[in-house]
Amino acid sequence: MSEVLSQKEIDQLLNELSSGEKSPEELGKEEEKDKVKAYNFRHPKKLARDQIRTLQMIYENYARYVSTALSAQLRTFVDMKVASVEALSYEEFTRSLPAPTVIGIGELKPLKGQCLLEINPNIAFSIVDRLFGGWGSARHLESRVFTDIEGMALRQVMNWMLRELPEAWQNVISGMEPELKELESNPLFTQIVHHNDMIILVTFEVIVNEVEGLVNFCMPHLMLEPVVGRLTAQHWFSSMQEKKIQFQDGIKKRLSSSFLEVSAVFPPTEISVEELLNLQEGDVLLLGSSVEKDLRVKVGNKVKFTGKPGKIKDRLAIRITGDAEFLKEEEEDE
Repeated sequence: MSEVLSQKEIDQLLNELSSGEKSPEELGKEEEKDKVKAYNFRHPKKLARDQIRTLQMIYENYARYVSTALSAQLRTFVDMKVASVEALSYEEFTRSLPAPTVIGIGELKPLKGQCLLEINPNIAFSIVDRLFGGWGSARHLESRVFTDIEGMALRQVMNWMLRELPEAWQNVISGMEPELKELESNPLFTQIVHHNDMIILVTFEVIVNEVEGLVNFCMPHLMLEPVVGRLTAQHWFSSMQEKKIQFQDGIKKRLSSSFLEVSAVFPPTEISVEELLNLQEGDVLLLGSSVEKDLRVKVGNKVKFTGKPGKIKDRLAIRITGDAEFLKEEEEDE
């Protein structure tokens, strides 16, 4: 029963008590029954809904990164989307896998333990066909164990996919270093944890050209335990804000140390060709402006300030007297 009853529920209870349908003792027993909740010890819920949602956001970003990376490498359309994020036992996961399939066993340092990346054979052989110059179509695809040469190509594909994990996880854990250890085709040879241990399984729907299939990413709960406290929406968005501020500060720091050319522009004047030919050292040219008027000071190719020319010791200099807005106002007054 809920702690606060509505008026309708109160009226119903009073009617049942007054009519004798139920006694106060029976109502007390019903309340005790409702307090007991069913719990499945084979499938304990170790992650809250908020943490599952955060994992989904992480792997949605990861799916976009992998789609872009594989599209560039294969030069064909690749689409990858998160289908589900769920917690289940390792035995349930391995039973759901086809045999043979393509399974990569990897590590995600500094997290302890091993993870699995499983690619459906249809998708795997389509990618291999594309890498070896084919169209990567669904024709003539068969479920079989990959050859040594195909295994080398699939290792490279797995490395491309694992390489995108640090970017997706950067708001939760920085400095992640994925590393592919082994490549297997039989799920029975990939016992990374006890069969009853809980894992987090992320399933992706993948389309490569015209071939559709599933990709599974399996992480044992023991691997996630050190960062479970950070798998919250609050931590996720606060980390994003911190990364944004750090990125902006980095840009400001680099820009502040950049060099720009600053020049003072004297007003132009006109002389004849005869005067130009007869110019000698010590001659004076009359400029089209008085000495009392400010010069234009350019930063790069844009007029940014006004200033008066002068000299400091043996070096020419200019003293800034205002910005370009004052110059515009003076030109408008004239």
